[in-house]
Amino acid sequence: MWSGWEPFRSQQCRFELEGDKVLAKFEVSMRHGDLVVRKKNITTLYTQAVGERRFTVYEDNDREALQDGCLIVGEALVDKSPGCLSSVRAGVYEDEEFAKNLPAKGEDVIGEELGQVQRDIFLLKVAALEHGDMNALQRCVKLLTDSSEEITEHMILTNRRRAGELVLAFFHSVSVSRKGSGGVKGGGREFEALFSLLQELVEKSAFDNYVVDVVLGFLKCAVDLSIPEDVRSCLVWMRRLIARSLRLDKLDCLCRNFEEILGAERGQGVAIRRKQFFMDSEVTEYDVCTVNILEKTLLKRKIEEHDDVGAMNNLGLMVQKGAEGVEADAVRAMDLYELAISKGRDGTVMRNLGCLLETGGEGVEKDAVRAKELFERAINEHGHVGAMNNLGLMLRNGAEGVEADAVRAMELYELAISKGDDGSAMNNLGCLLETGGEGVEKDAVRAKELFERAINEHGHVGAMNNLGLMVEEGAEGVEADAVRAMELYELAISKGNDGSAMYNLGCLLETRGEGVEKDAVRAKELFERAINEHGHVWAMNELGLMLHKGAEGVEADVVCAMELYELAISKGDDGSAMCNLGRLLETGGEGVEKDAVRAKELFERAINERGVVQAMNNLGLMVHNGAEGVEADAVRAMELYELTISKGDDGSAMNNLGGFLETGGEGVEKDVVRAKELFERAINEHGHVLAMNNLGLMLHNGAEGVEADAVRAMELYELTISKGRNGIAMYNLGILLRDGAEGLDCNLVRAAELFEMAIEESNDTDAMVELGNLLRDGAEGVERDTDRACRLYERAIEQDNHSKAVENLAALRDAEINEVTEDGD
Repeated sequence: MWSGWEPFRSQQCRFELEGDKVLAKFEVSMRHGDLVVRKKNITTLYTQAVGERRFTVYEDNDREALQDGCLIVGEALVDKSPGCLSSVRAGVYEDEEFAKNLPAKGEDVIGEELGQVQRDIFLLKVAALEHGDMNALQRCVKLLTDSSEEITEHMILTNRRRAGELVLAFFHSVSVSRKGSGGVKGGGREFEALFSLLQELVEKSAFDNYVVDVVLGFLKCAVDLSIPEDVRSCLVWMRRLIARSLRLDKLDCLCRNFEEILGAERGQGVAIRRKQFFMDSEVTEYDVCTVNILEKTLLKRKIEEHDDVGAMNNLGLMVQKGAEGVEADAVRAMDLYELAISKGRDGTVMRNLGCLLETGGEGVEKDAVRAKELFERAINEHGHVGAMNNLGLMLRNGAEGVEADAVRAMELYELAISKGDDGSAMNNLGCLLETGGEGVEKDAVRAKELFERAINEHGHVGAMNNLGLMVEEGAEGVEADAVRAMELYELAISKGNDGSAMYNLGCLLETRGEGVEKDAVRAKELFERAINEHGHVWAMNELGLMLHKGAEGVEADVVCAMELYELAISKGDDGSAMCNLGRLLETGGEGVEKDAVRAKELFERAINERGVVQAMNNLGLMVHNGAEGVEADAVRAMELYELTISKGDDGSAMNNLGGFLETGGEGVEKDVVRAKELFERAINEHGHVLAMNNLGLMLHNGAEGVEADAVRAMELYELTISKGRNGIAMYNLGILLRDGAEGLDCNLVRAAELFEMAIEESNDTDAMVELGNLLRDGAEGVERDTDRACRLYERAIEQDNHSKAVENLAALRDAEINEVTEDGD
């Protein structure tokens, strides 16, 4: 049984009375492709109240068999008098008088007892439905939907439902009439107007199921008749309506293709499956929300109706991660996985539950031991390739209650690859062989081959990024190739919008490499993309560093840098941002006040929570020198330097401890011999530039237990300059060549050049004074220039009130005055 306002329009139709029934007979033959209906009988209950709903009962109880596109037989307006026949052809009443008198007949039927509003509604219905009057329809809908304080909530909803029926009836009336006369040309404009009315109705009714059904029927008929120009918009709305009203009964007829998409190959990715579903290259946030609700609804239905184990797993995955429109619920996910395992002993579910227990979630405690057992079950009982890879990862790193076992991890990766891995195990085995592990030797060449296989055979984005890192830095048997690294990062970004690749490419462009030009502006853009699109914590830290110092084309902004460091810390920073924020607060900057106390706290946090080696060195430097609110503590500083060295220092702590032991401090004895060893280690193991200069200075002057060696000192200064354009080394070498030493001739010309370089490189005031002295006195190869000498002294005084410059400038000016006096005599 079906009800609704849908006046019949057809090429052939007539009504006959048969007792208390009206028998509608019609014959329709539509074009190829549509359902053909011939000589069907429809019986409708007869009442004399024109305009009220009638219930239509189809003789064969099969409405779909009588539906010809949008051609539906429903309500027929009939005269009160028995025996009156009305014949309709091409949408025009043959009996013009009958049509002309319909409003009057309607008034007679409804009677005087009805109020003016109800009478207006009826007359507007007649004008809309019998004469295709769009204005009458819009006015009638307005009357029906304008709420009044005098009517109940139930009546308001009833009126909105009636308004929906009326719009649908008008659409059927107009579109079927046109179809009967040979087409629906020009229906697009009316469709848009009707669609707008229905959109407003469905929102006002808070997605009432009845109104949703009306709108769904309207959209389906419109698509069937090819009326709307933007079919995609209709399909999206149909899916939204179903999702928002959770109409399970509508899923089968309108979402069959969606269920197929859900089961599509996972390699396509969620975004592609959503695009397929919505038939468009762009998916709005609303569409994403809708697709998530639909997916969840379909999966719940499969579980409830079919006890479907696959659906339990898929719904578990969805609620584990959460999505727009679907709240994350780790406990519910665990329950679903457990239920699926109990029902079907599915390897994928075991693996997914293992992953959840390995990481934990809200309400779900980490349990690496059980996770390991689940991975092993999935492997042993189902040969699950993904579980082989997951267990390999767990054993490579170890976990609470699970010892690291690099050899077993390698075996699992190899097994996964042999069984048809999707590229993940190739990538993970490549990472393991690149770094090596206990019982597993480094093999960069094979690691490179595995990354390339994962890329070429599976398009694995992570492998693109990892191979990029390898060829950027180079490795044993693998030449560094910055250009190839850049290409791989770009590929990973284009193929998978990979945040790590954005970060790595940003770092490469920030520092440049052979064949890759420095581009701080693009690097900044990449860091910002990685942050905005992926919440990439390392990118927050790196962008903070860039803005902390500034770069070519990028202005320094220490306030923004501080905010980025704070954000990275709040998001789970590995300690680097704590360390960098500590350094910023230690020195301060424009808009950021010095705060040594908080800086110390940040260094300590980075050490205690993350074991950051650089923070150990930074805190050592702070307590070595002391700061406002932080007492100097030489013993603690030495302990921190020693700890840094033992943990894998980059040479900085060796250099700092060497400098400390060279001079000694409170509670720390001088030890020049060990200081020399530390400088040499920092140079030989890490190529540390400052240690080269410091060792050069030690050998330049000699020290207790260390003989002076001017030639070696010169070599170290030259090496420092070539490696890092170091202004201090330029100055020190200038002094050495100014004075000469055993085995090393004096060279004033080269000394003058080095002082010039030191001034240009680091604005060194000591170099200004020394160059001023050479120009004041004149020397072999250096022309006397007292004017330039004066300017250099003045510059050193202006810059930091250099005492030697004050003294030398005064002496030079006295000498010039004396010379003038003598000339005058």
